[in-house]
Amino acid sequence: MNSSEYEKALTEKLLYEFPPPAFRVIHNQIFIGKYSGGNRQIDVAVFRDGESDPFLVAEAKLHKDTIDIIHVDAFITKIKEVNAKIGIIVVSSKYTESQKNLAKEFDVELRIMTIEEALEAQWLSVARHIFPLDWAFHPQIAAGLYRLQKNESPSNVLEAIENIPFDEWMSLVQYAINKHPLEVGNFLWFVAQDHPDDGWRFNAIQELITSGLIKLFDVNQILQHENDPEILDMLQEYGYS
Repeated sequence: MNSSEYEKALTEKLLYEFPPPAFRVIHNQIFIGKYSGGNRQIDVAVFRDGESDPFLVAEAKLHKDTIDIIHVDAFITKIKEVNAKIGIIVVSSKYTESQKNLAKEFDVELRIMTIEEALEAQWLSVARHIFPLDWAFHPQIAAGLYRLQKNESPSNVLEAIENIPFDEWMSLVQYAINKHPLEVGNFLWFVAQDHPDDGWRFNAIQELITSGLIKLFDVNQILQHENDPEILDMLQEYGYS
C-alpha cells in the first residue's frame, strides 16, 4: 500500500461517517489559503451540502514510525488556512506524547488506521457497487470480501458477515462467485455443513448447486447428517439423494 492508497482508504471510511446527501467527502482537494494566499493541499475534505468551505479536514500519514511533531504543527495551520472547524490526523503507527499534547491544545483529533484496516476499507467501493441501494451493511460486506480474497478461514469470513440481511448476502456471494470462485466455494461449503441456521445452510447449498461449485465437493457429506426437510427436498430436486 502506498500513501495515495492510504489516503483513499481514509476517504472511504470518512464517506461512511459523513454520507451523502448531507455531506460531500473529497479526496486530495486544493484550497487557497485564507491568510497566506498560497495553495493548501488537503488529503480529505468534508463539506456540508451547499457549503463551499469544509467543516472537517483530515490528513493521512502512512509511516512505519511515528510522524514528526512538525506534521501536527503544519496541519494545525492548514485547518486555519482553509477555515475548517474540525481537524483529524490519521496515522498507521502511533503518536508521541508531545504530539498528543499539541493536538489536544488545538482540538485536533488523532486516530490510528492500521494498514490492515486501510486494506479492508478499500473494499467499501466494491460494496457500494454490488449493493448500491443501502449503505448500512457495506462495512460488513467489505470486511467479508477482504477476508475472502485473502483466503482467510471460512469462520473468519462468516464472523464478518454473520448479521447482514439476505439481499446483501446474495450480492456478496454472486460477486465472489464471479471474482473469487474457489474461495467462496470453500466458504459456502463450510456454511452448508456447519452453520446452525437452516436458512443459511439452504442458501449456501443452493448457491453451490446453481453456480456449479458443488462439483468440487462430496455432497454425501451433507446427506449423511442433514435433517432439514426443505434442504433434503432441494437436494433431491437437483438429483442428489
